[in-house]
Amino acid sequence: MARLAADLVRSGIRPRHLPVLKPAADREAEIIEEVVAPLRGQRNPRILADAETTARELVALSLQLHAALVHTALRLRSW
Repeated sequence: MARLAADLVRSGIRPRHLPVLKPAADREAEIIEEVVAPLRGQRNPRILADAETTARELVALSLQLHAALVHTALRLRSW
């Protein structure tokens, strides 16, 4: 994370802007946790593995949506 933050600063983002990114990420994590929490409460190892897989898939989708929203806000074409 420190390397990514340093890369952002080297690319022109001011350090004072970085703190707003953490609460946004925390909120996204809370939303994903709400979805997988019932699965994590199970004792079955297969269901626990499903919870991990679901969480990873939701993270990937959340990142894609976030990138699309930022691109749209900047009026950039999607990659």
